[in-house]
Amino acid sequence: MSTTVPPQPTHSPFAYGTSNFSTIRHERSFFVDNTHHIRLLESGYQYLFVRPPRIGKSLFVETLRHYYDCAASQAEFDALFGGLDAHTNATPLARSFHVLKLDFSIRIAGDVKQNFDDQVNKLLGKFRDHYNLEFDINPRL
Repeated sequence: MSTTVPPQPTHSPFAYGTSNFSTIRHERSFFVDNTHHIRLLESGYQYLFVRPPRIGKSLFVETLRHYYDCAASQAEFDALFGGLDAHTNATPLARSFHVLKLDFSIRIAGDVKQNFDDQVNKLLGKFRDHYNLEFDINPRL
């Protein structure tokens, strides 16, 4: 008597350790909709995210980046936020800002200041290209 093993899923529906909002939404991974907090953020003054590790701080900031990005088309916004509270109850500020993503989670070897300057210049270049802006980047800050 032979038994058939059911096919195993190629990836987990849970995006553990992933803070890439776009990837989570496009791959239809499990996502707890916290986008209702966006309205609360816009109604307040200053906020500090203090939560234990692995509780979604980076993912929420990444969600905000996509929500406010003025370079996103309506179709891109709909694809990412469709079915979420932020889509149903979008605020007037949705898709209205240039968003500069600063990521300093890099390995540093050698001259710390030069590595920092290089990373800032790289991120400014990505920002400039993403929004088709024109400004010079000083190679030595």
